Amino acid sequence: MPEPHLESQRIYLDNAATSWPKPPEVYAAVERAMRVLGAPAGRGTYHEAAEVERGLADARRRIARLINAADPRRVIFTSNGTDSLNLALHGFLRPGDHVVTTVAEHNSVLRPLHFLRQHRDVTATYVPCDAAGFVDPDAIRQAITDRTRLIAVVHASNVTGAVQPIETIGQFASERGIRFLVDAAQSLGHVELD
Repeated sequence: MPEPHLESQRIYLDNAATSWPKPPEVYAAVERAMRVLGAPAGRGTYHEAAEVERGLADARRRIARLINAADPRRVIFTSNGTDSLNLALHGFLRPGDHVVTTVAEHNSVLRPLHFLRQHRDVTATYVPCDAAGFVDPDAIRQAITDRTRLIAVVHASNVTGAVQPIETIGQFASERGIRFLVDAAQSLGHVELD
């Protein structure tokens, strides 16, 4: 029987979202995990739990290779990109910290920063972009203060398609000892990451 989404006349272009349609392999893997394995990773030594643990370790290795990460153990799984960015912002920023970001960020950065500004005394500078959606790295550099603890930049915009110069921004963040949070959800698998 053909997949229902293949019979549709609908032209679906929002494939970057956590949405329909999924490849048949995704449905098969989810069904197998739920119906056959049914075991949490790292919680048992029985066959199914060990298989899940091996699968997670393999996924970590593959992702580490994809992003040129040296240590697969540093690959962390979350529910989705929004969850990841929320965890990073809420877990890292402290009262009095300053963040430099751009007006082109996804709401998964903008909304937590709004909350942290209101409830945790975090300040933020929102660097503008040009008409095509590109940020000037020098404008980010100029927005850095003595209290800047984080620079957060989307790599490839899901709205404009602009690919930001994260290597340049990352270099001067590193030179100043500032953490650099890159939202690479849209670029992963399309642009080489390191």
